[in-house]
Amino acid sequence: MVSVRPATGPISLEGIKGSSPTLLACGADTKNRFSFCREGKLYLSSDNGDLAQTADYHRYLDEIEAMSRSYGLSPDFIVVDKHPFYFSSGAAALFPEARRIEVQHHHAHVAGILAYRPQRTPVIGVSFDGTGYGNDGALWGGEFLTVSETAALRKAHFEYLPMPGGERAVYEPWRMAFSLAYTYLGERIFEKNLDFLRQCSADERTLIPQLLMKGVNTPLTSSCGRLFDAVSSLAGITHRITFEAEAAIRLEKAAAGSSDQHAYSFEIRREGNAYRIGYAPFLEEILRDIEKQTDRSVIARRFHNAVARLIKDVAGAIREESGTATVVLCGGVFQNKILHTSAACLLKDAGYNVLEVPQASLNDSGICVGQTYVALNQLSNK
Repeated sequence: MVSVRPATGPISLEGIKGSSPTLLACGADTKNRFSFCREGKLYLSSDNGDLAQTADYHRYLDEIEAMSRSYGLSPDFIVVDKHPFYFSSGAAALFPEARRIEVQHHHAHVAGILAYRPQRTPVIGVSFDGTGYGNDGALWGGEFLTVSETAALRKAHFEYLPMPGGERAVYEPWRMAFSLAYTYLGERIFEKNLDFLRQCSADERTLIPQLLMKGVNTPLTSSCGRLFDAVSSLAGITHRITFEAEAAIRLEKAAAGSSDQHAYSFEIRREGNAYRIGYAPFLEEILRDIEKQTDRSVIARRFHNAVARLIKDVAGAIREESGTATVVLCGGVFQNKILHTSAACLLKDAGYNVLEVPQASLNDSGICVGQTYVALNQLSNK
């Protein structure tokens, strides 16, 4: 029999009300943590790893049952991610009488901060990570949201890029570099002296453009994490990874070797009710530096500067429309200290209140806390 104790609890959070139904929040599939909530107290599990791994998944289910039994926690509601195939959602089968609530991944990221420091007015949530299932079925991850206690509106996002080979693009960042360059330059990329092109075979040089043009095995993503991968490969730093986020980590390490103040340019254009962030000027400028054989550390720093300034500029457009001046920076990408510090400083200098909660998790281990916050507020409003 599995015996389990909460990792930190039970704990009380400012944003979680004292009188409430009992909830099980299932969390994400990677860096999984789940939580029970009863009468304003949060029972947070320890790290369950990657639920795509059979052993981790069975331990996750066993620990949910053990915590339920040990503390007499029988959920009235089960909160899950919107992804239709998340392994974590399988926990719903343990409590068939509980009602199900879905919370979008990046909404939960922002709410995971608000659970510690709730705000009376909506905040601008900048949620950057690897991937999360979006409301339109694409893979989100470069999102600007306005988030209230109960709802989230998508106000801006990075332009969608195809991921050649699907999940393989996560482990082979050169594929995202190829996608970015080919999307804007087409066959002209083969005229350029780009290091990532030497990573693919002659067959792949022929096949991948065909996949991109036909949309075969090329899911679309707005992920900032995948953009970091693409730039790491474009700059000749990392083409294949051996551990999670290696390309982004090595890109940050390179950036730390430069104090350059220049920033590449992104295109921000209005489309319908939201802004779309395009790559055309950015790609032109970074390719110019590559052709000039600019030092990799300078390229890496200019990219970090560009993303930080982009955050300030997009937040400015959202504030002008909504009046919202409080910003949450969240998602695994903000574990990058250079980006987090640069963006926060620029925002504060521009008059924003940047919510910083050291005890809150920026990555997917905090998703269950955000799921709890959103679900309880939605139920309370109903």
